[in-house]
Amino acid sequence: MSKRKKTKARKRAAKRPLKGLLIPAVGALLIIGAATGYYAFARQPTPAQLQAAVDNCSLEGVQRAEKRSPLSPSLFKGRAHMAYAVAMGMPEVLDQLYCYCRCKENMSHKSLLSCYTDTHAANCNICMDEAWMAAQMTVKGSCPAEIQQAIDRHFGSG
Repeated sequence: MSKRKKTKARKRAAKRPLKGLLIPAVGALLIIGAATGYYAFARQPTPAQLQAAVDNCSLEGVQRAEKRSPLSPSLFKGRAHMAYAVAMGMPEVLDQLYCYCRCKENMSHKSLLSCYTDTHAANCNICMDEAWMAAQMTVKGSCPAEIQQAIDRHFGSG
């Protein structure tokens, strides 16, 4: 066998093991992706958890700046759906938070809740991140003032 044929045969043999690994590798990636998605949805606070946590903050008597209600989460998918579900579940909290996408200055929004009364938040990572952060902190027992401090530290410039 010539040297050239031996080299080609070695190259073909070297490629074969990779072909055999392609399907299991893709399968593993799909399983990891599905598990990650399940874990993210499983960690989402339920409406009952949000309401119970909000009730612990004693927000009675606090005037809401935003009088409009958030849009229904059913209008959205994925991350936006989860964020709008948070807004629907705890509007009193989101109404007390400043939104760092600067929509108050640029769109005359009154608070983070305003972002959820239209489709703005569905296209804004800052709005969704703030709502998610507020939900996680509220369920752990934080109230709006403490949540705003954490948001300021995370999104603020100083």
